[in-house]
Amino acid sequence: MFFTIKNSAVATIGLLTCLVTTAAAARAMLQLHWDVVPTPLRALQAAGGLAVVLFLDGLIHGGLTLTLRERYVSRYRILAGCFRTQGAREILVAALAAGWGEEWFFRGTLLQGLLQRSPLPPWLAVLVSGALFGVLHRLPDPRLLPFVTWAILEGVLFGILYIATGSLLVCMVVHGLHDLIGFAMFAAFRRWGFILPGKAPPASPPPDASS
Repeated sequence: MFFTIKNSAVATIGLLTCLVTTAAAARAMLQLHWDVVPTPLRALQAAGGLAVVLFLDGLIHGGLTLTLRERYVSRYRILAGCFRTQGAREILVAALAAGWGEEWFFRGTLLQGLLQRSPLPPWLAVLVSGALFGVLHRLPDPRLLPFVTWAILEGVLFGILYIATGSLLVCMVVHGLHDLIGFAMFAAFRRWGFILPGKAPPASPPPDASS
């Protein structure tokens, strides 16, 4: 659902507003505690967290490409095509919504709420919040259903990062930059077709010389 919305800058701003408003209200009602203070340590943690998340993305992506080849490549091509209406504005707004709205909601409200207000152990709270995060990123095309598992893994990783650092700001920075890079890679693949082996997108036909 969230991925579909992010094809439109206006719809994404609406999603961001909804997530931030809901999270802020829940924070006040449940008296949740967030650490969003920037410090040199937080900057280092954000850099390290982003490196780990991108490394794991690359590991999964490369492993699936080498083992499943065209079966995976074709689905990745479909996934990239789902965001074909994104321009630079949509990509920037989508990254902002991920880093700000989604982190306030999933880590700041849902995960922190479970940690503070429920008897669940931390590992189960991370799993629950990560599962909901992944499910809400499901795309309508049934061929892309396996990517929900990847989205759940991302949600779990962000949850682990939140618990490890104790900082919502670190998760906001890492998630926002992660999605900015990801959507930019989709755009590059759609335009040049060099992100993955396989067939590149068809080139535009040359102009008719007789016209």
